[in-house]
Amino acid sequence: MKTKIKKIAIITIAAITMNMTANAQERGDMAVGANMVVQMVEDYTHTGIGAKFLYNATYLLRFAGEFDYFPKKDLLSMWDFSAYAHYLFPVTYRAVIYPSVGLGLLGIKNNDPNLDTNIYKRTDFAVPFTLGIGADYELSSNLILNGEARYKIFGSSTKNYFKFAVGLAYKF
Repeated sequence: MKTKIKKIAIITIAAITMNMTANAQERGDMAVGANMVVQMVEDYTHTGIGAKFLYNATYLLRFAGEFDYFPKKDLLSMWDFSAYAHYLFPVTYRAVIYPSVGLGLLGIKNNDPNLDTNIYKRTDFAVPFTLGIGADYELSSNLILNGEARYKIFGSSTKNYFKFAVGLAYKF
């Protein structure tokens, strides 16, 4: 299974970096957007939706706040609020790639006593640390296409997982 996750992560990162061409950033730029999110813990995959806010503190430093919701699947639902910092590397005038670091708060509600993945208790909260890589592509002066691959780290008592997001943002 670990090999499968590694292959998916490598393919995702390669696809993101090959398709890069994201946006000219300026200090004070802001954007709001929506994501389609997939998270994977071993053999369990959960799909959700998300909303985000992006703020460029400088030409190369951006802060992001995101809220993701994963509706009930196999009697399990969850939400994830995270704050990230991105260091932007312009690839072209329209494209950037960036490493991402952040902290979050994850809320979990599990109604299935047979689901055993360590991270999913009946009702639980966790504070993950996140490392990731992403890319933005400016489709127009106000519309941005983006993708990210993230690794959520919880510590020794819970299982870490991968999270992939693809979305659109409106810059204003």
